Amino acid sequence: MIQLPDLIEPLSFEEILKANISKVKELLPDYTPAQGDDIMLVLQDFAYREMLLRAFINEQVRGNFLMTATGAKLDHLAMTLYGLERLQGSKPYTTATFTLSVPLSYEVTIPKGYALLEDGGIYHASTTSQAVIQAGDTETTTTIELDAMLSSAKAKTEILVEQIPYLEVKQNGDFANGGDEESDEAFRERIRASLSRTSTAGSRNSYIGYTYAADERIADVSVYRQSAGEVSVIYWSPTMDSVMQQRIEKALNAEDIRPLTDLVSVQSATEVVIDISATLIIAKGFDHAKATATARERINAYFAKPQIGKDIALSQIIGTLIVGGVEDVQLNTPTGNIVITEDAIVLFGQLSLSTQESSDVY
Repeated sequence: MIQLPDLIEPLSFEEILKANISKVKELLPDYTPAQGDDIMLVLQDFAYREMLLRAFINEQVRGNFLMTATGAKLDHLAMTLYGLERLQGSKPYTTATFTLSVPLSYEVTIPKGYALLEDGGIYHASTTSQAVIQAGDTETTTTIELDAMLSSAKAKTEILVEQIPYLEVKQNGDFANGGDEESDEAFRERIRASLSRTSTAGSRNSYIGYTYAADERIADVSVYRQSAGEVSVIYWSPTMDSVMQQRIEKALNAEDIRPLTDLVSVQSATEVVIDISATLIIAKGFDHAKATATARERINAYFAKPQIGKDIALSQIIGTLIVGGVEDVQLNTPTGNIVITEDAIVLFGQLSLSTQESSDVY
């Protein structure tokens, strides 16, 4: 990681006070510092004020660097220098069933964006795609999206804004799968990816940047070229769904984003779940429970941020399980390196750990 320039002042009340005392002794050679004397009280007050001033300046300096800016400072930096805004989250959604009170001899179309209201008018929602009730049928089910950036909501939007004869709607469950505001860490990563962005996509990193911007729930993106002019965009999230797919496709196929020469395909990563079973060989005298707990924490941390296309070697698993007190690891499963395709992602499943004392083995 690139180190910050040497601009951050260290904060030490004692060092600042010492420097102040030295300066006073230069001006008043006969002065002998004594705890509690009037001059010392003033020097301590000035030292404390100077420390607060340094802390304020440090914070302002950090706000001018991408790697340390946070909150509103990061927002301002991103907009001023990179033309980017923090993702405010994603809208939660659910399904709704539209029903005709009587079957009709012609089809009824519920257009995309058809508006629905909650009783009381606090929330409103709209259909995410066109839905059709075929002639002779009485109902169809489609997805509706709440017009609010929330992770979830218990609102019931079952009032038709524009009446369609004989039509009524019933919401199927609460709104869910929305997203929270983009975190500072995720925003920084998207800013870095955007540095390869031009007015349109084209480079690998520009496609990655536009994909991340489509839905803040996306955890990883990979882009590769299948053949000349054919680009595959692979994404993964713990909450992958059809809405996320639609958002990415819409973002990447916009006329001002996708080059005319590119044919872009978007698909979710193929999940490869692995279970790990191992025996930890514990040195004599070490706490088996503590070693097991530490190994479990480390393996969970290792798989906390899965990456598309990343193979997993047995040596990496074994190395992660070797913690304090563990002399060796007998890995039962998996039995070979996990080699995946570039459109797949390895996810951690179950962990089974047992222990043996080293004297029982050697």
